[in-house]
Amino acid sequence: MTWHAKMSASASSRWLECPGSVQLAERMPDDDVSLPSATGTAAHQLAEECLKTGRYPARYKGKRYHVDGFDIEVDDAMVYGVTLYVKYCNLLHSPGDMRWIELDVTKWMTTLHPWFGGTADFVTYDQELRLLSVVDYKNGSGVYVGVEENPQLMYYALGAYRMLRNSSHPPEHICVHVVQPNYGDDDPIREWQVPLERLREFQQEIVDAAAAAELDTPPLKAGDHCKFCPAKLHCPELQQHTQLVQAREFEILPALSDVQLGRAMSILDAVEARCKAIRAEAYKRLMRGDKVPGQKLVEKQARRHWTNEVEVVARATNDPEVVTEDIYQAPKLKSVAQLEKLVGKKAFAERYGDLTDSRSSGYNVVSDGDARAPASPTQASPDEFDNI
Repeated sequence: MTWHAKMSASASSRWLECPGSVQLAERMPDDDVSLPSATGTAAHQLAEECLKTGRYPARYKGKRYHVDGFDIEVDDAMVYGVTLYVKYCNLLHSPGDMRWIELDVTKWMTTLHPWFGGTADFVTYDQELRLLSVVDYKNGSGVYVGVEENPQLMYYALGAYRMLRNSSHPPEHICVHVVQPNYGDDDPIREWQVPLERLREFQQEIVDAAAAAELDTPPLKAGDHCKFCPAKLHCPELQQHTQLVQAREFEILPALSDVQLGRAMSILDAVEARCKAIRAEAYKRLMRGDKVPGQKLVEKQARRHWTNEVEVVARATNDPEVVTEDIYQAPKLKSVAQLEKLVGKKAFAERYGDLTDSRSSGYNVVSDGDARAPASPTQASPDEFDNI
């Protein structure tokens, strides 16, 4: 959907905890793009296409999606993840069942509040069993997405339930599912049966949160949810928590009570989220040429890279001190430093020195007191800050 709801399902874990974030976030520019988020969007587009056409993702390997300025190629990892999701959706859906791909639940949620809206990845309904199933695909690998009491999934389930509640066979059982193939060793598919009574309670919770968000001075609350808030750099509540942490004397930490230490720990994620946002903003401004007093950009430490891997292999094959298999680190050629360690620095310089160069992988923001010379960036990369 092109219209973006103020209190969307995807942001529900934030605004349920902090209703005041709704108005703050609305005033922020919509420039929160990154390579991981663009990759996730591309994976969702591939999944939608596969579910609608009946084709498996492997047929799309090598296809490119253009998302938020990024050129995303369908690689083996995306094929694996989307295949798992598509197969699971097809397994849930039996012949004769109703199903929706990318179901926009806004129509049924705005009757509760005009700020509500969202799109569920996959919904299927077995009228005979009165079973409503909602599936959400998560492409990310950095944050574990639990299924029980997941507000985003409950939001979608509520929208789908409201769509069907006045039908001749309304839902009596609701199950929500998360498919997250790229997160660690945990079971990539999780499900939770949502009691209807719990869904009704959840409906009241989001209605109450919307009422609070509309107040002239809506309540703000710092916590884990702050890391995903677009307003974290400008939030007065988060700024206050940051100042509280800064005011602590490190040398008296051992004297803190368990309760005091627990309170300090409870706000660290929120404070760290704000700190990261400050660093990201400074990096963005310096990359576009702005002056940030007391700060500058310097190149990251340069790492040596091969300039001609084919020639490296040719020379190493005839090198009496090298066993051919030893020049590889599966599934790719060993690094410059690793091969240098294998043959020794002097021999390496003589045999391979002309096949290497040194180049920095990006920039760091440091204080003006740093001894390194300031850098002059020529082009900013939207996702480069994630590697700092």
